[in-house]
Amino acid sequence: SVTIPNHSDFTIETFFNICGSGAYKIFDNRGSTAGDGVELVINTVSATSIQVGMRGDDKSNANLNYSQSSVQTSTWHHIAIVHRHSDSTNFLYMNGNKIEEWKADVNPTYTQLYIGRSDHSASSFAKGYIDELRLSKNMRYTGDNYSVPSSEFTNDENTLALYHFNEDRLSTTFSDASGNNSTLSAKGQASTFSTTITVSENIIVAGNSTTLTGPDGAVSYTWSPEATLNSSTEKTVAASPTSNTWYILAVADTNSCIVKDSVEIEVSELTGYTKDLDKNQFTVYPVPAKKEITVNFANDNNTAELAILNMYGEIIKVMPITTGSSIDLSQFPKGIYFVRLTTADASSERRILIE
Repeated sequence: SVTIPNHSDFTIETFFNICGSGAYKIFDNRGSTAGDGVELVINTVSATSIQVGMRGDDKSNANLNYSQSSVQTSTWHHIAIVHRHSDSTNFLYMNGNKIEEWKADVNPTYTQLYIGRSDHSASSFAKGYIDELRLSKNMRYTGDNYSVPSSEFTNDENTLALYHFNEDRLSTTFSDASGNNSTLSAKGQASTFSTTITVSENIIVAGNSTTLTGPDGAVSYTWSPEATLNSSTEKTVAASPTSNTWYILAVADTNSCIVKDSVEIEVSELTGYTKDLDKNQFTVYPVPAKKEITVNFANDNNTAELAILNMYGEIIKVMPITTGSSIDLSQFPKGIYFVRLTTADASSERRILIE
C-alpha cells in the first residue's frame, strides 16, 4: 500500500492530462468525505478549478478551491502539493509556479492511495491520463517558482513511492520504482496507453519515403502536416518530405481524450544515389560500427572507389578500395554516415552508424 506520511513534510506530484467535463480526482487517500488525509480534484465543469481537500488531527476540513483558467483540457500539466509540517502550511505548485498557499493540518490515517479515482467511490474514475507520480517525505519544491521536471522523476532517499507507468501498452499492473514494492493495480478501464510513433527510417534520401505507424487501439488518428503524406487519418502512413520535417500524430481514445507524439524525418541530399548493387553484391559490416568496417563487393577486377559521406550528403573521405578491405573509422565522431561504392559500371550506398 502507499501511505502519505503522518506528521511529516511531504510532496506528492504528478503529470495529468484531463479531457471531458467533470470533477475528476487525480489522487485521494481520505477513505471517505470525512476521512483524514489529502485529495486533489480537477473540476472542468463550467469554470475549471483545482480543489484540494485536507483533514487532520483537528478533525476539521480545510478545503482549497482555486479557480485556474490555465488548466486546459487535453493538455499535460505538472502539479505538486507540498506540506510543511512545522507550521501546517501547504503549497500548491503547477507548471513552474506556486499558485496557492494555505494552512491545514494533515494526518492521513487511511492506508490506501487511490490514483485517478475517488477512494470511497468505486465507480468514480477520471477521464484522461496520468504520467509520472512520486510521493516523497520532504519538500521537493520551495519558493515562488521551480523548474518543471523534463525527464522521468528520480528516486532518492526521500522517495516513498515512484511510478513511471512505462509498462507495455494495456498493462494493468504498475511497478514501484522506489524499491518499496508498492505495486499499483488498475481498476475500471485504467491501463497504460502509448502514443509512440514507430518509424521505418528516420533519415531518408531525397525522393524516397519512410513509413510512420501509430499505436494500436486508438479510435482515430490525425497526422500533420498533410502535404507530404499519402494519408492523414490512417494508422500507418507514408511520408515523402523534401526537407527535414516534423510530423505530429494526434490519437483519440475511447474517452475522446487526445494525446500527441511527434517525430522528425531528416532528408539527405545525396547525389548519384542508385541501387545497382543489391545487398549481396555490396556489404558493409559490422553495423553499428565502432572503430572500423569491412567492405565486400562483387566486381570483375575487385577494385573500386569508396567515399564516406556525413548525414548531410557531404563527402568527407575518398579512397581506392579492394574487396575485403577494412576501413578505419576512429577519426569520425559518433553518428550516421553513408558509404558509397563506385565501380566501373555501378554505384550504390549503404547507411552505417558509428557508436
